[in-house]
Amino acid sequence: MEKAKLTVCICAKDRSTELAMLLESLRHQTFKDFNVVIVDGSEAPNGAPIDIRKYSHFINRAYNQLIQDGHWITYKRENNKGIARCRNQARELANTEICLALDDDEVLEPDYIEKLYKVITSDEKIAAVGGVVPVYGQPTVKRKVESVKPIFNEIKLTNEGDFICSNCGEVFKSMKQNPLVCANCKQHYLSGDSNYLYDKEEVIESHHLQSGYMFRKSAVEEVGGRATDKTFSAFREETELCMLLRLAGYKLITHTGAIAWHDHAPRGGARQQGPQKYSKNVVMDDGTFRKKIKKIVQEKGWNK
Repeated sequence: MEKAKLTVCICAKDRSTELAMLLESLRHQTFKDFNVVIVDGSEAPNGAPIDIRKYSHFINRAYNQLIQDGHWITYKRENNKGIARCRNQARELANTEICLALDDDEVLEPDYIEKLYKVITSDEKIAAVGGVVPVYGQPTVKRKVESVKPIFNEIKLTNEGDFICSNCGEVFKSMKQNPLVCANCKQHYLSGDSNYLYDKEEVIESHHLQSGYMFRKSAVEEVGGRATDKTFSAFREETELCMLLRLAGYKLITHTGAIAWHDHAPRGGARQQGPQKYSKNVVMDDGTFRKKIKKIVQEKGWNK
């Protein structure tokens, strides 16, 4: 594979039309110096593995045109081991320090990669930078950037691995709801706030990133990569990765002017679990997350 400045890491599963739209949006990026890794866990209705590249003319055309444009594509079949393992595998296949993690149902604005790359390469302590990921078909009223700045606060922890609201000091005893909201002062934490459009472009130090973020491969590997002990409900594996990166001294950044539209297809991820199983998994993931974070915090002395 010819070395590029960036590797786009895509995890795909059963969404050929959405993936084709994503690949087409990559073709129109103002930043051109990237290669692509696709880890494919697609299955036929009977559960047999299939090659998503051969699923339709649309996906085949977009895939081959990217190659004709000069981008190397590494394609890897994956036997449905879960999104965290898929992301880890895509990262391992990347041959660049800077990578972009994408879901297969995102469509990028033409300057998305360029804006994120400029930010992450400006400071070696920036481990990851994300844009905003509004959902197709939802109201696109723009929020004021000033209203979101108090949300992006430094993470504080107790010895038990609980979160402390840096606004009022309240201790969060539960993560059952998403996004997490302080019962005392109503401040939001840990996701949900990248799903809006904003009234102006700003680069804001953040506490949590969801999908479509650019990252330093070495930083993510330093903290052990994506956790594979979660059900991926309510972004807990991403919460853990972001927490560990910040505790290790790295910065997370949100660029409010970088936009990746999210199709949020109904057949993807946690949306197929049903409300009861989803709620059960969130509580289970919460316990796993807190236990691990508590041990790390105590060992490293990061809470002092």
